[in-house]
Amino acid sequence: MVSFQNWRDRRSADKTAAEFKSPEPVTKTYNTSSTRTGQRSMPSRRLRILCLHGYHGSASVMRSQASSFAGEVAPYADLVFINAPSLAKGSYGWWHARSNMAGGGVVYSGWGDTKANLIDVFAKEGPFDGVLGLSQGAVLTSILCGLNGSHGIKFNFAMMVGGFLASDTELEKLYERHQRYSLPSIHVYGRRDGIVNPSATLELSRVFKNPTIVVHDGGHVIPQQRDAEAKMAAFVVEQWAKA
Repeated sequence: MVSFQNWRDRRSADKTAAEFKSPEPVTKTYNTSSTRTGQRSMPSRRLRILCLHGYHGSASVMRSQASSFAGEVAPYADLVFINAPSLAKGSYGWWHARSNMAGGGVVYSGWGDTKANLIDVFAKEGPFDGVLGLSQGAVLTSILCGLNGSHGIKFNFAMMVGGFLASDTELEKLYERHQRYSLPSIHVYGRRDGIVNPSATLELSRVFKNPTIVVHDGGHVIPQQRDAEAKMAAFVVEQWAKA
């Protein structure tokens, strides 16, 4: 595990929560330590993390929700926030779960548009090193893991906050592609989450080969508590160290 405590303490006085794309370094450098390589200097290339909002959210809403975390990882990663395609049509969400009257089970209405949109995003705005999803966006992140390596979708790690398993009858079959769920993943939930039961987040985590679990005392949010936020940031720094 890569430590980042030193640079975190040194930059706390001038961290700006409103800035999500880190400025290019000029005079200040940040160092982390690695058990293998010793001191590391400011990365020459930051990771790029695609961020997927929740059901009633948007890119701007998630940008605000992730502001503290974005500041923590700013030396190592740029967060890229996008809107679900439904927002342009006056709707919301990446899909709407409907009963499949023809064949039974559940179907995600709007999934086709979302899939096409994300293929386009990866083609035009990629590459992305990782994907971070909140709530329905976390479910979408888990679906993208099942599609990883196809349709031009490619990334190396996944971060899910308040996630749960997809219930679409066809999409849930993606979880059977076990090899695609061997990538590094982190699963975050709050003990006071009144929207998604923590057991559902843990159920999703078990699909992944070596999941990292982070628990905080809040609700259905991207945590700002120091310990949980630090663990999320450490996960990102660890992925940067591997890049």
